[in-house]
Amino acid sequence: MIDCGFVGAYVLIVLAHPDDETWMNGSVAKLVNKGYKLHVIYVTSGDKGSDRSGRGLKDELLAQEREKEAINALNILGVRDNIEFLRYPDGNLQDKIFEISEAIEEKIKTIKPTSVITFGPGGITGHLDHIGVGQITQLAFDRSKGPDNLYNVAINKERSHLLAKAAQRHGVDNYLPVEQVNKKISIHVDVSDVTYQRKLSPTAHKTQFPQVILDAWEEFVSDSKYEEFILSRSRKKNHEKFIIH
Repeated sequence: MIDCGFVGAYVLIVLAHPDDETWMNGSVAKLVNKGYKLHVIYVTSGDKGSDRSGRGLKDELLAQEREKEAINALNILGVRDNIEFLRYPDGNLQDKIFEISEAIEEKIKTIKPTSVITFGPGGITGHLDHIGVGQITQLAFDRSKGPDNLYNVAINKERSHLLAKAAQRHGVDNYLPVEQVNKKISIHVDVSDVTYQRKLSPTAHKTQFPQVILDAWEEFVSDSKYEEFILSRSRKKNHEKFIIH
């Protein structure tokens, strides 16, 4: 059996866009079920994205709708409060790394989480905003001197292959990971008991996930029972874990 553990009972999750929680939605549900306190920050509201719902939403209207979708998705996963949108412009976070990192640093100092989760250097999909948020959060973590540990959401080669196969079968050519890691993975979360929530939460993102993507994701979730994380930073010499079975 593969165990899962995050240090501390208060976890801050920092993401780039509404819908990014999908990459770790099983772990979010699992943490809530086990009594962890979560605070989720979306740095942008996805105003430069495309509306795939057929309503033709753009800019501020799209951003407003995507915020509602993210809240609905997190509600499905059990997160009812502590959902925050910083509303920085979508698509150019690389130009605002220090400004946004200061905002994240202040948030860390205010809410005092024990662990932080964000994207790693490759942002899973290679999206520049994902990569930028990872850099921003790492900088804020280092400067804040507060939380014990910083984790990066990850996907290993096996799960990446499963997702690629499901996407190919359903004719989906985007949303695929380019970052695949195995050796550095620190935590494997068994999310088989929250499969229903993993499949359901993406359906809240009606502007982003048409039915073909939802079908591919559902097939992937059926074949993928774990989610992975990398321990990127730790202030603890002895990295003790709260184990989640």
